[in-house]
Amino acid sequence: MIGIKNQREVLFEDCVKEIITKEDERYKLVSVSLLSSKADIIKHISKRNDLRQIKEKSSFSELRNKIIEVLYSEYVTAQKIDSFISDEALFKDWIIRISKDILKRLRLRSNPSETIDKDLDPSPYTIAFIASLTFLCELIDWNKYQSRTFNTPESIESDLSSVYARKYPINLDKFLELLKKDDADLWKVFRYVIYKITDVVAYKYLYKLNNKDDLRSEAWMRSNEKIYDLILSNNIPNFETGIHLRNYIWRISVNNLANLVKKKNIVNNHIEDMNDIDKMLSSDWGEPTSGDFSFFDIDINNQEDIKLGLVNVLFNKPDGIYESIAKGIDDKIDILLQHTDGKSYKELAENIYGSNLSLKEQKQCEDNLRQGVSRAKKTLVDRFKDLINKKLGDGKR
Repeated sequence: MIGIKNQREVLFEDCVKEIITKEDERYKLVSVSLLSSKADIIKHISKRNDLRQIKEKSSFSELRNKIIEVLYSEYVTAQKIDSFISDEALFKDWIIRISKDILKRLRLRSNPSETIDKDLDPSPYTIAFIASLTFLCELIDWNKYQSRTFNTPESIESDLSSVYARKYPINLDKFLELLKKDDADLWKVFRYVIYKITDVVAYKYLYKLNNKDDLRSEAWMRSNEKIYDLILSNNIPNFETGIHLRNYIWRISVNNLANLVKKKNIVNNHIEDMNDIDKMLSSDWGEPTSGDFSFFDIDINNQEDIKLGLVNVLFNKPDGIYESIAKGIDDKIDILLQHTDGKSYKELAENIYGSNLSLKEQKQCEDNLRQGVSRAKKTLVDRFKDLINKKLGDGKR
C-alpha cells in the first residue's frame, strides 16, 4: 500500500510540474517576472489535497484547468500583472513574442499551396505568416490589452489569435504595401527570395563560367538594390499574382547578369543565336513551364524576349493566350511546329497533298506551305505583341 501511495504522489507532482512548466514556456511567465520560483510553486501546489482528488476523479484537462486557475489566482497576483502591464516596453515585447508563437501555429494549420509562399518560395522562412513588427503594430490594440479586461496571458493570447486569424495569411497586395513602407522584417525575407532567384538565373545563364559565383553575388546586389528602389518609389507594375512578381525579379536578374557579362567582356555559354523563331523552336527548352507563364517576363522593346514568350505559348498553350493568337491559323502553326521538328517542306507537302504530284505541282505546294508559314509567323508575332501591350501598356517600365 505504501508503494502505491508513493507512486500516486510522484505521478501527481509530475502532472503539476508538466502543467506549470508548459504554461511558463508558452507565456514566458518567469522571464517577465509574473512568476518567481517555479520549483517552489510546483512544490506548494503538489501538496493540495483538493487538487489530488480532482486528479483521481476527473480528466487531465479538468485537472489542468484547476491548476492554472490556482496558479493565476494565488501566485500570479493582480499586483504582479499591474506591474507587468505598466512596464510598456516589457509588455509590448512580450506580446510580440507570443504573437510569433500564434503565427507559427497558424502557419502549421494552413495550406501552403494557397498562400504567397507557394509562388515566391521563401523556405525556410515565411512571408504569408511572418511576424512583421510593422504589420503587428497595425493590428494590436495596445490600450485594450493594458486594461484589466484581460487578466491572464491566455485571455490576451486568445484575443490576439482571433485578430490574426482574420488578417493572415498576408496576400500579395498587403505584402507589397508593407514593402513600400520599408518593413525591415519583410525585406529581410524578400532579399533572400531575390537571392534564390538570382542563384537559379546565374546557374542557367553562366553554367560554364569559372567565376560565376562572383558574378552571381554582384548581380544579386544589383538586383536587390534596383528592386528596392523600384518598390519604394512605387515604380512597379500591378502584379496579378505572386508568380508574376517572381518572374519580374527573374527578368531583372537576367538583365543584370547580361550587363555584367557584356561589361566584363566575358564569352557566355547561353543560347545567343535567337534571331529566328524556327531556331528557337528547335532548341532544347526542357520541361514545359506553362504554369509559370507571365507577361511580366517580357520586355516589349526586346525582340528576343518577345520570341521567347511566343515560343512558350506555342509549346505550352496556356489557356486564353494560345487561343487569342492562334485563331484561324492553327493549321499553319501545326506545319510550323512540324517543320521545326525536322520535317522538310517536301515531306510536309507529300503528307498533305499526296505523293503523286508532278514536279511543278510539288514545288508549288512546297512554296505555298512555306509562304503560309511565313505569313503565320508574322501574324503570331503581331498578335502576341498586341496582347503584351494590353497587359503591360507601353512596356517601358
